[in-house]
Amino acid sequence: MLKGHPDYANLDGLAPACEDAVRLWYAAALPYITTKDFLATFSAFLHAWDRILYPGGGDLLAIALNRADNAGVPRVALQGLWAGSIPTQRLIGLCRELQRMNGSGAPFYIDYRNAARLIPDLGCHVSAGKRLGM
Repeated sequence: MLKGHPDYANLDGLAPACEDAVRLWYAAALPYITTKDFLATFSAFLHAWDRILYPGGGDLLAIALNRADNAGVPRVALQGLWAGSIPTQRLIGLCRELQRMNGSGAPFYIDYRNAARLIPDLGCHVSAGKRLGM
């Protein structure tokens, strides 16, 4: 979430300016992370900093759905069993957009409940899960 904070969001590189914030977090978290010293924790933080594609603080799934809706229905969603199901077509578009946003062909994650929340016409989370399984 630190990268989502306006004071830190646009920092480049190893983000040494974040050391004070990480020290505060470390002091509060120390009872739960007793196996790591501060240098190991800060090293892991620096390693992860440049890998954060999308800072926290926004509903990334809603952003992805908006992009998917603006991009139009994917060709594959117009074929087969889902050709007549607009909610399923939107879900396919959402999955396509999440894949694009994740980049490099890496897997992405969306759970059943969030799929049902974003596309209410899918029905309950169980129904959304079945559609995701297709």
